[in-house]
Amino acid sequence: LRFQGTKKAFGRDILLYLLAWGFVAFGYVGIQGVLFNLYLLRLGYDTAFIGLLIGTGQLAWAVFALPAGAIGARIGLRNALVAAHLTVTLGISLLLCGELLPASMQVPWLFVWWTVLWLGASMNTVNSIPYLMAIAAPEQRNAAFSAQQAVMALAGLAGAIVAGFLPQTLATFLGSDPAAPLTYRLALCVAPVAYVGAAACFLASHNVQFIRKAESDVERGRAPVGLIAFFGLIVLLQSASEGST
Repeated sequence: LRFQGTKKAFGRDILLYLLAWGFVAFGYVGIQGVLFNLYLLRLGYDTAFIGLLIGTGQLAWAVFALPAGAIGARIGLRNALVAAHLTVTLGISLLLCGELLPASMQVPWLFVWWTVLWLGASMNTVNSIPYLMAIAAPEQRNAAFSAQQAVMALAGLAGAIVAGFLPQTLATFLGSDPAAPLTYRLALCVAPVAYVGAAACFLASHNVQFIRKAESDVERGRAPVGLIAFFGLIVLLQSASEGST
């Protein structure tokens, strides 16, 4: 895969990276994004509960960001990404088992495993961009990031279309009520399969380790406080709007 302006074609690690993000977008933006809240509604929870649950995941995502970076520096970026997607897989898989528990145990179960899911998501988002910068040559990075966004958009669209048809299709196949929680739970099981696919892509790629420079080799300048604050505001507004939606 070659983009205009790049000196060489994307290597195997970049292609695996793009494929991994295709799996993530299909599972999260598509399947989970369309069906998860509807599943919670069919379990009998109201929008206030759903908002609290979603917000708890966002908080875990933020709080774990710094430890997630430290983990990537410790075990390598590729290994951190593999661990991230396996953690997300574990979280969503066990969360979907909550329907089988007594009613008194369902709420804490949902919160615990939703939080675990977002711990994995934090490790993914923190370590994925440095990993792509490490495996792409400087002249490839703009094209690689653009390709990532295109792959995510297309895979998310495909996942959303599949999610729209899955509950009715499964209900017809099983002879059950298409509005029953079981139908949505089974449809959501596609998401962890996609996350396992992402973990397999990273497992097949090369690991990247941080190289620490000696203090004497580091050029120190003024911290870009204004730039950090500007991007912090952008992320705050983006996350707040996405979370409420």
